[in-house]
Amino acid sequence: MNDIQTVTQNVRLQQWTAIIQDRQASGLKVDDYCSEHNISRNAYYYWLRKVKAAAIENSGSLFAEVNPSFQKMMPEQMESGCSPLSICLGDAVIHVNEAASSQLLHRVIEAIRNAE
Repeated sequence: MNDIQTVTQNVRLQQWTAIIQDRQASGLKVDDYCSEHNISRNAYYYWLRKVKAAAIENSGSLFAEVNPSFQKMMPEQMESGCSPLSICLGDAVIHVNEAASSQLLHRVIEAIRNAE
């Protein structure tokens, strides 16, 4: 990407971030905010995806909360379905046990990145 494209992309990301933060601060639902500000719902969610993707890219890593009681679990507890890893996204929680393959985790992370 050349310098002009990079600058343009950064300016757009800043504008989109400001809109998303303004909507969050307003306390309005997305549909109500978009209606009041003459923004299409699809544009808002597109911007949100792009801002999230940029944040992930800039952070250089993903993070997840590891269940602190994992170290205290007995082997039989782990076999019973207790989850040492929980990924919390709003109201959704994804529990991952040690039997999960790296391919499955990769698919889940990609699905989360692309979710609206």
